[in-house]
Amino acid sequence: MKNIRIAFFFILLNISAFGQVQNSRFADNFDLLKKDTLKINTPLPELKSMAIASDCKLSIGGEIREQFQYYANENWAANGNLNNNKVSVLQRYALHANFTLGKHFRIYSEIFSAFEDGRKTPNRIIDENKLDLHQVFFDFYTKLNENNDLIIRIGRQEMAYAQGKLFHYRDATNTRQAYEGIKTEWKNKHFQIDAFYMNPLLYKTNVFDDKANYDNHFYGIWAKIPLKNIFSSNLEPYLLNSYKKNAVFYNQSGKQNRYTFGLRWHKTDAQPFNFDIDAAVQTGTIGDNSIFAYNLQGEISYKLAIPWNPTLRLATEFVSGDRSSTNQLETFDVLYPLNYYGLVLPIVPTNIKDIVFGINAQPMPKLDLKAQVFYIMRNSNSDGLYSPPMGLAHTNKSITGSLSDKDYVCTMYWLQGTYNFRKYIQLGLTYNYVTNGNYIENTQMDSKETHFINTFVRLRF
Repeated sequence: MKNIRIAFFFILLNISAFGQVQNSRFADNFDLLKKDTLKINTPLPELKSMAIASDCKLSIGGEIREQFQYYANENWAANGNLNNNKVSVLQRYALHANFTLGKHFRIYSEIFSAFEDGRKTPNRIIDENKLDLHQVFFDFYTKLNENNDLIIRIGRQEMAYAQGKLFHYRDATNTRQAYEGIKTEWKNKHFQIDAFYMNPLLYKTNVFDDKANYDNHFYGIWAKIPLKNIFSSNLEPYLLNSYKKNAVFYNQSGKQNRYTFGLRWHKTDAQPFNFDIDAAVQTGTIGDNSIFAYNLQGEISYKLAIPWNPTLRLATEFVSGDRSSTNQLETFDVLYPLNYYGLVLPIVPTNIKDIVFGINAQPMPKLDLKAQVFYIMRNSNSDGLYSPPMGLAHTNKSITGSLSDKDYVCTMYWLQGTYNFRKYIQLGLTYNYVTNGNYIENTQMDSKETHFINTFVRLRF
């Protein structure tokens, strides 16, 4: 099976893919791709916007991604030498079909397959999912009047808002995150309002065994209001409710019903100056106790008009953690976020205060370079760190069993380069170096600095 997958990959390296494709492929403009699509030296037809009947069109596409990863002291050597100095190979394949019937109906489906070879520890759900139906949903489009459009989407689907800080399709990992439910989009030139009810997908590693997690759900309203006369920006107020049958934190656990009230303000015209500010407050209950948590995030960047077009970036976060002196839970729940700290650092921005310095540059049109430094600390010494999506990662107790009074988690250095070979074959290389701060040294026996190298090649058609 492995040889078949590798052979299939090298065959597709001879394919040229053109057109404008999106990270979530259901958002592709399939009509735009019709004359600028997959070309191979065979009698096969074009695969986009194929007319199969009167007013009916079918588009087919997909993705192949190969990753090679090397860890030295993964997760600060939490598993000893089990995965130390090991190279793992990760392969991901996706194939989708988009069927439109007239101007009002569409069906989108996507199958997904992910494999991992080389790790000593058991395969993680973020690494392997042999074969499953990743997305399948039905869209209904209608015009309420001349200025208002409505889309109703029902089924299994990807979602992402606010740069993925609360929920995201999570592209960096070998498997992606999807949700089951219903979503509506109401659009006009003055605003867009999305409303949704979702259950996260519960992933397993075998064939067609993924299912919705009905013990957890979330619903909410997310609005986008253009402020063209104020820095060409968008204002995004949002209200969310999340329910978890058994939420587990370091100081409390139980049935959780949590509300998130948030406001994001960000610039849409990114050159040369850009900003993104997000503030959220959470209330609700866990068991018999109340919840009050908060999240403050800010980012500014500036693109210099000099060779290589470097963009300087400064970002910070201040996210609440729990203080054990009260019965009120103060840990912020980031729900189902993207891998904010990349693949090397398996934590989410909860009980965190950090500052990030970065620079992006483009020495040639197809080559993008990125360098970042993350300085990360705990916000509350009474709480630990959490892994995506809100699992227990690093305890708040020291090696001796007492409450750890250390707060410096680590400094992470991030170097990355991506090269767009041809048009939709992309090559990438990332190197991360992560120090072990006094908190890690105080809570993890024999902790060590982490080195991580990830290289990938991706084709999308």
